[in-house]
Amino acid sequence: MGFLNKLFGNSGKQDLQKANLDAAQTTGAINLTRIYPRIKGFYDDENPDPSPNTGNPEITLSLDDSPVMKPLAKGIGICYMKDMGDRYELILNRDLSEELTIEVLHQTALKNMAIAVNDRTQVNGDPSDMMIVTNGGDFEATMLLADFLWDQIEPLFQDSICVAIPTNDLLFIAPKNNPEAREGLKNLVRQYFENSETKGLIVKNIYERVNGEWIFLESA
Repeated sequence: MGFLNKLFGNSGKQDLQKANLDAAQTTGAINLTRIYPRIKGFYDDENPDPSPNTGNPEITLSLDDSPVMKPLAKGIGICYMKDMGDRYELILNRDLSEELTIEVLHQTALKNMAIAVNDRTQVNGDPSDMMIVTNGGDFEATMLLADFLWDQIEPLFQDSICVAIPTNDLLFIAPKNNPEAREGLKNLVRQYFENSETKGLIVKNIYERVNGEWIFLESA
């Protein structure tokens, strides 16, 4: 599905790219055309890290050296990554400035993501049971931030929708009021978390979309 072309058209895509280039020129230190959002888990006693690093001592970072994080819903938040070609690097609080605010960073990262997933995002499955969103393994979980996607998906369901993002590259959708679909969603989440070889774990939580926002529904 070419969501970006459908919503913005080719001229809109060019406008987004130009806006990002202009932003990169004004901020100077960081090329904003290479910034993308990522969904990460916010871990605490109630929502522990699913893959704790027990082999190394805990490291406490200063505020300046900590990643820029924007809360999204219970247990999850948004961080921002620089694409360095062969690796990604986190944007840190010390990278922010009067010109590069969190809001500028966030909006530009969303535009970059929209361009990156254009013509790559597919939604497969049965809206009466369960569906999966795929786009190459980079932005599946982060598609929670893509309002243009949910504006098209929600009408497919005769129900409110709920989602699971057990890992970075997985996004499952189910109708909220279908008990079998909800249980199937939770079973999938549990399977990934119980598999010691699963990479990129995020969160066991199930979220409901309410008025364009993600609200914690339950945990698997």
